[in-house]
Amino acid sequence: MPVPALAAFGRIAIIAAPVDGHVQLPALALYRKGGSVVGINSLLYGVEACAAMLEKFDRFFDEDLLPLPQGLVEAPLAEGLAR
Repeated sequence: MPVPALAAFGRIAIIAAPVDGHVQLPALALYRKGGSVVGINSLLYGVEACAAMLEKFDRFFDEDLLPLPQGLVEAPLAEGLAR
């Protein structure tokens, strides 16, 4: 878990649980940062609901409130394993 990189009072989102259903994290480090863990069950939402939620991010990108990722490399799917 990336607890050391967490900002004060930050949150760690878990969107895919491991096969055994258990997540290990350094609880003391999380506690000292004032952090919290949020679980997201994407199976509770259909495609339309997810699209509606993601549309809310549009303005963040449009208004430069959320920086676009840098250094992305586009590659064909056939090269996926090599990348």
